[in-house]
Amino acid sequence: RIMRTATGFFLQDRSWTVDLRTAMMPKKKMIALEPTDYLFLAGETRQQPMHVGCLLFYCVKEGEDANEAATSAFARMQSYTQANPPFNYRLARRWLPYWEEDHEFDITNHVRHVQLPHPGDIKELLKLVGVFHGLTMDRSLPLWYVWIISGLPDNRYAVYTQIHHSLLDGVSGARMIARAHSPDPAQRDMPPIWAMPVKGSKRKASNQAKAQGDLETDPFSAAVNLLRSNRNIARTVMQAWKNDRIGLFGSDMFNAPDTILNQRITGARRFVADSFSLSRIKAVGKPLGATVNDMLLTMMGRSLQRYLEDLGQLPKEPLRVLMPVNLREDDSIGGNQIAMVRASLGTDQTDIAGIMAAVKRSVDEQKKLLRKLSKSESQLYSGITLAPWLANATTGKLDRFRTANTLLSNVPGPKETLYWNGEQLDAMYPVSIVMHQNGVNFTVFSYRDNIELGIIGCRTRIPHLQVLLQYMHEALDEIEAASRPAKKQRSAG
Repeated sequence: RIMRTATGFFLQDRSWTVDLRTAMMPKKKMIALEPTDYLFLAGETRQQPMHVGCLLFYCVKEGEDANEAATSAFARMQSYTQANPPFNYRLARRWLPYWEEDHEFDITNHVRHVQLPHPGDIKELLKLVGVFHGLTMDRSLPLWYVWIISGLPDNRYAVYTQIHHSLLDGVSGARMIARAHSPDPAQRDMPPIWAMPVKGSKRKASNQAKAQGDLETDPFSAAVNLLRSNRNIARTVMQAWKNDRIGLFGSDMFNAPDTILNQRITGARRFVADSFSLSRIKAVGKPLGATVNDMLLTMMGRSLQRYLEDLGQLPKEPLRVLMPVNLREDDSIGGNQIAMVRASLGTDQTDIAGIMAAVKRSVDEQKKLLRKLSKSESQLYSGITLAPWLANATTGKLDRFRTANTLLSNVPGPKETLYWNGEQLDAMYPVSIVMHQNGVNFTVFSYRDNIELGIIGCRTRIPHLQVLLQYMHEALDEIEAASRPAKKQRSAG
């Protein structure tokens, strides 16, 4: 029988007594997961892998061979056989999932070298990245891979990195990539990303140590603390509902229209990417009072409007987009510290000016909302918004809870040219996640004076994905043409 005493729970028989907390405590160190990390693990299926990636291009020096440089980079990377957190974490479970250090880490499971068939081109590379990105990861190992890809034109080679979203969010990934490089082309003996020394804020280290300590000493206490947190969240939700402070229980919370973008998907992926001039986007948006994010959303809205018009499936209602917002208050890396906001893409408007106005109005409303909320309230707002969306995305069967039609992430990156052991980082394109009912995802990194856009979609459900890139460029031309009268009017005044 199970007995409860002041010191804990015990399983007692006539001849023996076992302390359940001691008996069930694992011998290995347990590393706690953030609440958002659980969502990415719970939502993963064969049809929707939950890893993110980045496609990096490296230019080699004139007179050197890119294929030989790729082979040398592969050998150099494989020589770093030890991984630092979070790259040495593998998933384990005892009551709740947690991370543990992999003491049998083998670098050959994670770093691979492939060569495109001759003649290699960017189209073949992007097709290969789509294939890799559609594969699920082995959960018995740390959840990341690095692919060195040779056989490219223009004396370049590529590195495609994959890591599970439960280990890193986009901001963490961008910071790690920047830290793994140097603005000094003469710097050598630089380790790859998984072998870099651990760096993070004291606050982050303290919080992680506390979480690890709680788990190591008492998994029962960790479960009790989780229940208490849920009770506190429920109390906060009821208070928010009662006061209507957040205003998120309105009738328009699930009003994203039904489109070809929103159906059950398969595990097949298509990836396309391109670069845009950051200085041009800023210059075009300035006379319109538009931020870079406003510009990107307007370009995105216009491209999706034309795309759906081509297919004869443009809805009367405007498309809705979900956007993650970084909540980090320090320079830490690892885990997920984001809130999600929802905005209109203005696809019900007839011209680019109308789309821009609708986007700005919607985004401004979300900014006002977030300014009223604390960090914890912002995460709560996201949780309430995302819970039905995630249930819909996971099952693909809750159509009436459609929060958004697509997603956009805008992650700031380094402004200076970077190098890895003397080889110039020429471009970096993000590769994100698609899910049931959200079959296309737009993600941008800023690097130097470029906006690097990566679009990932379900290959079997979303046809002609590359057309979206063309329409994005043409949308920028439209905005630029629309901004010229505004420039003249301002100069005349």
